[in-house]
Amino acid sequence: MPLCDKLYSVFVKMEKVLSRLSGLVEMARGVSELESFNQSDDREHIFFQSWPTHRFAEVFEEIETMYSAELQLKRCIAENICFAADRNTLMFYTASWLHQPHVEPSTDINLESLLLETGHKT
Repeated sequence: MPLCDKLYSVFVKMEKVLSRLSGLVEMARGVSELESFNQSDDREHIFFQSWPTHRFAEVFEEIETMYSAELQLKRCIAENICFAADRNTLMFYTASWLHQPHVEPSTDINLESLLLETGHKT
């Protein structure tokens, strides 16, 4: 069962990453609300490259929603893979883990855009 323990430790690390992402969602939402509360004119302030603050909150929220659903699937897999009765079931769990069906292809574009907007990637 050492492989099952290792898989579970990977899952726990993924939970921590999702928890940090949830914190980013709350922070971005709060900054966006504060900006709209303090905004005296109709123009939007651009703090990074081209995105307004509310766009960061939207993208963080989209990503967090997808990865939250994905983590629920991974929890189910981590709890059941050690009890797989046959090779076909094991291969199904493996394919489900690797494929990430709840993560949309647009997520990669959104992540790349976030990095470009904040200057973490050029």
